[in-house]
Amino acid sequence: MRALLLFPFALGLGCAATRTKDNGSSKPLLTIPLVFGEGFWFGNFTAGDAIDLSLLIDTGSSDIYVNPDLYKPSSESHTVNQTVSMSFITTKPDGCGEMILKSHVVTDKLIVGPYTATNQSIGTVMDIPQPNNDTITKFPGQGIIGLLGESADDSSFGGTPFFQHLCDEGQVDECRFGLGLETSGTGSLSLGGVDRSLLSGDMATAPIYGQQWIIQGGLPLDILDVGVQQSMFLDSGTSNIIGNRTMVKALFDKLGIQSFTRDAIGCDGTLFGYYPCDSPPHIGFQIGNSSQTFFIEPEAFKMEDNGNNNCTATITGGNIGAGGWLVGQSWFQGKYIDFDVTGSQVGVTNLHI
Repeated sequence: MRALLLFPFALGLGCAATRTKDNGSSKPLLTIPLVFGEGFWFGNFTAGDAIDLSLLIDTGSSDIYVNPDLYKPSSESHTVNQTVSMSFITTKPDGCGEMILKSHVVTDKLIVGPYTATNQSIGTVMDIPQPNNDTITKFPGQGIIGLLGESADDSSFGGTPFFQHLCDEGQVDECRFGLGLETSGTGSLSLGGVDRSLLSGDMATAPIYGQQWIIQGGLPLDILDVGVQQSMFLDSGTSNIIGNRTMVKALFDKLGIQSFTRDAIGCDGTLFGYYPCDSPPHIGFQIGNSSQTFFIEPEAFKMEDNGNNNCTATITGGNIGAGGWLVGQSWFQGKYIDFDVTGSQVGVTNLHI
């Protein structure tokens, strides 16, 4: 999910977290279960004394917000004399929509498994009316937890992101986390290392640019020669995959996907595509210097089932720079993605299921 200033272009969990020790590790690796709903992935966290909040897992933002009337202050809570107004895009499963919100800011503990981030900045979202049907004023689920990197410059609060907080306090053995998302609607978030039980093989890697999860990568030449260097912003808080409109139109034409435009808040003039549900295209991305293509799973390629064997593709074309891709959770499915803060790189391999 993207905050407008950063990018130009309640669910219950049924299983417990697990802790394992990686080889040579002095601290436990925590893997918590995630579930899929409303186009996004959610995990359980405790904010203050509000236990097991279902928060949207977002590698495209850096802050924590809790929806109206859900936050319960603990004895460690402090109110910050600050009110934040924010706008977000890609808030709907089709990549459209926007969100406007206002929140107060507190500092309190944020807990997951054995890890506790103290004095963590948390936005408590205010209850304001929706201006229209395509603009929401609170997050799906019960809130959001941003996992964008270490730079406080990306924070609307000016605070330290949650995972970086754990790294700075030495609570995790390695300053890296991983997402393993299955096509079945279940998945996992690993904190403090790599959950090697989820890997099918060696990871392809690519360095990140800055503190955001942006890497070199895109369509392989045998799928489409776009003529420019491609880059990928890996954003688990975006449901679909959004590319440059001209590039996506060329891709649709090559694959025989019927293109059409849809005008809606958050995606005016966005290009969408229809394809036969029983024959999804075989499309994927390569990252860094790797020649391995990581394909979009057939189940994840379908954004909408329109009936009569007609489906809408998860790839759309929008107002993004040439060669740019905003890569959301539909590509993540079927893969383990390692977000290595210390190594300033991303690793990808297919899931071992």
